[in-house]
Order: sequence, then structure tokens, then C-alpha cells
Amino acid sequence: MIEPLLVNNQVPEKPRSFSVTPGKLLVAIISCLLLVCCGICMLPVFVFLGWKITDLIQYPSKPSSADNMVLMYVSSGEFIMGGGGNPALGDGVPIHRVRLNAFWIDRTEVTNRMYTLCVKAGKCKPPGKKYSATRKIYYDDVRYAAYPVIFVSWSDANDYCAWAGRRLPTEAEWEKAARGSDGREYPWGNQPSKQLANYGGANDTMMVGSFPAGASPFEAMDMAGNVWEWVADWYSGSYYSISPSSNPTGPESGDRRVLRGGAWSIDDSNDFNVRTATRIAYEPWISNDKIGFRCAVSQP
Repeated sequence: MIEPLLVNNQVPEKPRSFSVTPGKLLVAIISCLLLVCCGICMLPVFVFLGWKITDLIQYPSKPSSADNMVLMYVSSGEFIMGGGGNPALGDGVPIHRVRLNAFWIDRTEVTNRMYTLCVKAGKCKPPGKKYSATRKIYYDDVRYAAYPVIFVSWSDANDYCAWAGRRLPTEAEWEKAARGSDGREYPWGNQPSKQLANYGGANDTMMVGSFPAGASPFEAMDMAGNVWEWVADWYSGSYYSISPSSNPTGPESGDRRVLRGGAWSIDDSNDFNVRTATRIAYEPWISNDKIGFRCAVSQP
């Protein structure tokens, strides 16, 4: 089975320069000429087309030599963190600004095929279960090679990222990669949509990258729905009130680890669980058919 989103194994040492899609570049150039020469502003056209300035940018990417995962570049700078999560918990406040150094994040969740490489290398344990919600055989079935690995604990995810030469993203890194710098509620904007993520009536996982239109501003996919994703941080419901403003890494200790992003099992009435700011926490030894992960790596 050929897995989507794979490219050659040449890993550039430095990120490529930002580039612009040819079609949108042409429209941007024409709009500037009209504004300068004729005083005609194309902003209403951009609004009508649903474009934002960030839509004109293609962020750089690179493949990992360990597992061929495509990593997306997340630029340094501030973003708005918190708010909009589970109102019953109140752990998404206060909303605050956080500055992060540049980093790279996996474009998709780690797949069964990728995880198998680590198991064969003797650095990872096999998933706790080999089935999924509706499939008697899942992990060992080549038909689901490009689906997210599930039944992995926090330690399993941590071991994999270490083997691949990466690490679990911090909670702050995960949120910035999911929402960008404009504080959006979902990776694609401010309104929920079952057409842009795997949730709301879904009955199992889907192939990673199945919803390209639901990608985040940094072109990371499946940041909402499909599976919950382990991040590096210990959980504290009050952490945001004491969090440092630069590169926070969470509490020094705890009894639960944070998960982000929501899963296929989230129904319409609970769509706040697929918002970019929503936090949940499980004991790190827990694994189930709704939990997976992705990795990250710091930009030198």
C-alpha cells in the first residue's frame, strides 16, 4: 500500500524559504497593481473567496529519514493560547499570549506502517490491541497501514518519537500548530464542520490526511478529530494561571498527561472537544482505540 503525503528521503538541513502558490500569487500581484494604479481594493474579493493572508503562504516541509513522515515548519513568535475548551472544566483560562521558538511538527498522526518500523527495530512495543472499533484486524492489516496507530500509551508514544529522532510536542506547540496566531477555534476557522474532520457520526478512524481542507494554518492535518493525541506535558487545570510566557513545558510532575485534538467518537453535541484549545488528561499508562499521537522536533 502506498501511503499518502510521502516524498523522497532527502532531508534538508535548513527550512526552505516560504513560497506562494502561483495562482494566488498572480491574484495578489493584480490586486496590488489595481490598488496602486486605480485605487481599487481587492480586499472584498479576498473576503468573498474566503481567503486570508496566510492562505497565500506555503509553509516549508521536510521528510524524516527515520519513518518518512512529512514535518511542517511552525515559525517562531506569539500566538493566543487557551479559551474555547470544555466549559465544564474551565481549564482553558486565562487566555494568554505565548511566545514559542520555531519547531517542526508531523503533518499527520503517526500511522500503523510507521509505528511498525519502530517495533521491528526493537525500540517500541506493539500496540496493546490489534483491532479498532469496527475492525477485527487493524494494526496488522495492510489496508490500514496509512491509518493512525492506536492503543498506544504515553510511554509508547514517547519511545516512538525518540526512536524517530523527534519528541512529543509540548501542549503549547501542539496548540500553535493547530490554530496559528489568530486564535481560531478550529484548525480551519471558527465554525465546526463534520466535512473538515473525522468526528460527529463517525464510527472509527480514517486514513490520515483525509481532510486536506481541514488543515491548520501551518498545513498540519487531522489536528481535529480522528484520534486524541498525546503531548509531552503533565496536566494541571490551573497551569495557565502560572504558565511562563515563553516556551512553556507544563508542570514539573503530575499523575496525568495531556491529550489534544478530539477523536472520531466525538458527537455533534460535544464538538467543543475538537476545538484547538480543548484539553483532556489521562493517566499515562492508558491506551484505547481513540488515542494516537504525532511528534515534533525543535528547529536548531
